[in-house]
Amino acid sequence: MPGKGNKIENWNTDYEHFKTTYSENMDTPANLVNNLQFEFVLEDIERFLPSPRERKVLEVGCGGARTSLYLARRGFDVTCSDNAPEAIRLAEDNFSACNAHGTFVQDDLLSSKIPAESFDCVMSFGLLEHFEDLPSILASTTGLVKPGGIQIHCIIPKKFSTQTLMHLLFYPLIFVKNLLSGRFQRIFRVSYRDFPHYENSFSAEEYCQEFRRQGNTILRCEAGGILYPFLSSLPFGLGNAFVKTFPVGLAKLIRVTDRTENRVLHLLSPTFYIVCRKQG
Repeated sequence: MPGKGNKIENWNTDYEHFKTTYSENMDTPANLVNNLQFEFVLEDIERFLPSPRERKVLEVGCGGARTSLYLARRGFDVTCSDNAPEAIRLAEDNFSACNAHGTFVQDDLLSSKIPAESFDCVMSFGLLEHFEDLPSILASTTGLVKPGGIQIHCIIPKKFSTQTLMHLLFYPLIFVKNLLSGRFQRIFRVSYRDFPHYENSFSAEEYCQEFRRQGNTILRCEAGGILYPFLSSLPFGLGNAFVKTFPVGLAKLIRVTDRTENRVLHLLSPTFYIVCRKQG
């Protein structure tokens, strides 16, 4: 979706320097959180699509398609779509490195060439917040789901969160670092957060309302990612050290904070995670 800074070339730039990005090792804050999300998705598919025949999954805006790869390694029939060529290249490289099978489609979700109502589960991770027109994008994802199938979306909107607090805390340090290295262009903005893509600021409830208007029943609407900004921002490798020292305890704690619909935690969470079922 071009416009408002959300350009294919920017996404290509994001992905082009990666060779592969998939790991099932829980040895860093990012890997720990990613693998827990893989587990959450698998748990919800198995809970809400209990039939073993309901295994056809589409990840839209797939990027490196890490969740799809996790599912493919566990017997799912996965298709990965993205509008950015470098995202498709990265997804294919991730699958190839694991000797896994998937189908890859370069596709514009708002004018998709993927057959309607052809998947048991449609999912995305960090995609929906990049669209201004919420009804159109949710109509597009819903149209790809079979009646009775589900959608799973992790959404990272523009909102106050624990990530905001960490950006503010480290702003002076990053500003000085950019100043000393001669990065003067847009220095005030990039020192806070260097992110060239458009983000909407719809609330979790606004997403849920629109999913309902498109003919879905909400099954889960959970806060997410509350602890990750603290772990990932720790200096001197302390975040990695914490994860390696307390992997089980941190995993349990993240499950408590992320698998909840608590309203207070929703106020603090950088992301929210929605599961819904298409009626019919």
